[in-house]
Amino acid sequence: MFAKGLSTKDRNKLRLERMLALHYDTPFRIGLCVYWSMPSSAGGPWSGVAGIRSLLRKKAMEELERFERERVLEAAEKFLRNRGIAITFQKDAWEGLRSKHDHPYSIHAAKEGKLIGRLRGTKNISLHGVPPTRLVGPCRRILEQFLGPQ
Repeated sequence: MFAKGLSTKDRNKLRLERMLALHYDTPFRIGLCVYWSMPSSAGGPWSGVAGIRSLLRKKAMEELERFERERVLEAAEKFLRNRGIAITFQKDAWEGLRSKHDHPYSIHAAKEGKLIGRLRGTKNISLHGVPPTRLVGPCRRILEQFLGPQ
């Protein structure tokens, strides 16, 4: 595992390096990928996706979303290699990544753990929609339901 005598700082640095290089033994590989790569503030009139929508307007937003969806799907294909699960925490991500036969986004279905489908263009990668992270309690409960308590 780790050499004895490593400081907490050095141990955490080594853990991060191993995680980023995927050099660790576990049944799970966890990857994170944002759906909207354009940064936005956490609060105020220009916050979140609504702020990006206000700034770009409909036509530009639709074009941006096409590129963002392709980027995320490409990353998922490389990382998951046609197995595993993808989890969305936001309506746009669910709508952009779900297969055409899956149900549209519903916050109620997400809170109940019933927003389940397939990642667009794949056969073996399931897609799960969970409540937004701002709803910490329901989000945690649904993640535990899908992944099991840790």
